[in-house]
Formats: sequence, structure tokens, C-alpha cells
Amino acid sequence: MDFDKFYLKYCEKLISSIKSVDINAVDLFARMVMDAYLKEKRIFFIGNGGSAYTATHFA
Repeated sequence: MDFDKFYLKYCEKLISSIKSVDINAVDLFARMVMDAYLKEKRIFFIGNGGSAYTATHFA
């Protein structure tokens, strides 16, 4: 597979993934995080392997 085909396929999958995100779930999550922050509560983000790396940057 040449780079152009790879790039176009990657972009198609990326766009499809973004379109599949439930914006209401993201909004609810953001509100829950903000509520916890304002109440000085703790939130733990946990991952394993690559997702652990993502969790540390997310927090």
C-alpha cells in the first residue's frame, strides 16, 4: 500500500471514529469532572500500557 492510499484510509477511519462519538456522553463526562473539581473531590484515571500513558496526560 502506498502512502497516499494509507493516508486516505487513515483519514476515513479517523472521520468515522469522530462522527461516532456520543457528544451527550462527552458533555455529561465533562460536567461530572467539573462538578468533582469544584467540590474538591478526587478522580482517578487508570489505564494499562498505552492507555496508562494516556491517563497520566489526561489528568
